[in-house]
Amino acid sequence: MAEYDDLDYDEGGDLVKQLRKQLKEMSSALKERDEMLEEYMTQTRTEQIGESLTEMGYNAKIASFVPDDVEDEDDLAAWLKEYGEVFGAQPAEQEQSTEEASTVDEAAALMSAVEEGGIDPTVGQSLEQKIQNASTPEELAAILKG
Repeated sequence: MAEYDDLDYDEGGDLVKQLRKQLKEMSSALKERDEMLEEYMTQTRTEQIGESLTEMGYNAKIASFVPDDVEDEDDLAAWLKEYGEVFGAQPAEQEQSTEEASTVDEAAALMSAVEEGGIDPTVGQSLEQKIQNASTPEELAAILKG
């Protein structure tokens, strides 16, 4: 016990001061690391939710408003069902206008008629479209000759 007589426990001694300094430095480094980890986890979660929203047909910007208790896609779907209209959110499939749907139907009918040999696929195309769709110089020359 004689070897410890040099330390002054009331004043802390040099060893205790150094240990307290190291403890303070390590505590601040740990706090900084925890803050960085939290920031990374928040960013990663927002990106993952944004990807899920995009896959579901919603705008990915809604991800920043999704609460922390939403953990998986099922929870996300339930949350969107309950709160989605607050953000004006609708799946992309529902946003398709009837005009676009009728255009798709007309194109499908035209393709079907062309396959059956009922009509010429170039009928109804403008001259500009025919020129742009020409794939060989011979086709282009035939179009320009009329």
